[in-house]
Amino acid sequence: MTATVQKLIDGPRNAVFHIVGLGTTTAQVVVDVSSLSGAPSEVRVDKIKGSTNGSGAQAQLLWDATTDVAFMAIGVNENIDIDYCDIGGLKNNAGAGKTGDVLLTSAGDTQGQYAITLYCVKKY
Repeated sequence: MTATVQKLIDGPRNAVFHIVGLGTTTAQVVVDVSSLSGAPSEVRVDKIKGSTNGSGAQAQLLWDATTDVAFMAIGVNENIDIDYCDIGGLKNNAGAGKTGDVLLTSAGDTQGQYAITLYCVKKY
């Protein structure tokens, strides 16, 4: 299944995305930097809020590259609210083939739900 991505903010510096879905999703682009205003090359993630519930739902966020790099996992029936601002945000540390995009992979049956809000800062 495909996650639904809503771009809540696309300002000169910040971008916020809300992602919801059911079931299994494989490497879906949830932050497409080429679609952001100002033409940033990538984003850093300052804050992540998210939850999973029901039927083994879990989600993972990855930096898109030749070999994708996972940077956050939300386990089964887990709630997270993590602020990385004190350390300067999570920076894209993907290597070769880095695109600047953020991907989502999820698991669970059609009753497994997840919701994630990403607070990003654009890098030019």
